[in-house]
Amino acid sequence: MFQTVALVGRSDDDRITPLVADISHHLVLRGRRVLVDPALGGSLPPGVDRVPEAAFANAAELILAIGGDGTLLHAAHLALASPEPCP
Repeated sequence: MFQTVALVGRSDDDRITPLVADISHHLVLRGRRVLVDPALGGSLPPGVDRVPEAAFANAAELILAIGGDGTLLHAAHLALASPEPCP
């Protein structure tokens, strides 16, 4: 089970913030630690940590991309910063 989940989305897309809030709420209720970049505005549930994206690879066990192809590629780039090899 993943205990720490980072959520990645475009901060300039108004459609992303409500999705991040809903997913964060779901994860927090299930006892997961949720990380979101401070640049992503909006109201998030209590228990969500705002952490710079540069720290996601070392701090999170799972990075979820919320958006399109560009967001997915961005999340993959963030994950590459991790010193841990993929299983």
